[in-house]
Amino acid sequence: MLALVSSYRMQLGGCGILGVGIWLAVTQGNFATLSSSFPSLSAANLLIVTGTFVMIIGFVGCIGAIKENKGLLLSFFIMLLIIFLLELTIVILFFVYTDKVSQIFLSSFSFSNFFYAPSLINKS
Repeated sequence: MLALVSSYRMQLGGCGILGVGIWLAVTQGNFATLSSSFPSLSAANLLIVTGTFVMIIGFVGCIGAIKENKGLLLSFFIMLLIIFLLELTIVILFFVYTDKVSQIFLSSFSFSNFFYAPSLINKS
């Protein structure tokens, strides 16, 4: 029962993330682009992909809990474990390469500011 409730909540969260991603894609256009070198890397696209992935994982967990299928529940657990390990790896890499990440972020931010708010750059 606990697995069913948690996977159902996960699936609802995925639906919410997917909905916000679609809403951003429809209303924001290309304004939410995260990187100028990768125009397809936008907040909307990331939310759509993440929401779809989370919904699929939640669906596998729901079906595994309803059918009481050990294979589906094991695959649900393995997918959650992989996600956790990826998040842990990203956090560790972020702390190891903090200087490089901040340097890339600042250069991308000033490049974006140059095109969207040139008056802010010329004042300094």
